[in-house]
Amino acid sequence: MIDSEIGNLRSDQLGREELITYLRYNVKFDEHWLQQNFKKGFNKAKVKEFEEMDKFANIAELSVVGRRSAQVQVRESHFPSSFD
Repeated sequence: MIDSEIGNLRSDQLGREELITYLRYNVKFDEHWLQQNFKKGFNKAKVKEFEEMDKFANIAELSVVGRRSAQVQVRESHFPSSFD
């Protein structure tokens, strides 16, 4: 599901074959998910701060969270060979 307006686009085709793929990775900003994936405790106040993604003071730490989340979630097998 992309969003409530677009839906999942499963039946959409631009031609005779599937030309579009969609893959999304999410970071869950809750204490349990962050602890499980980072092996580091984030208290409720810090997790709440992460919600302010446009706050300059959060950028460096959010960048670390994003890179670590990619290491945990993204796998080569998630992508079709057409991405090679």
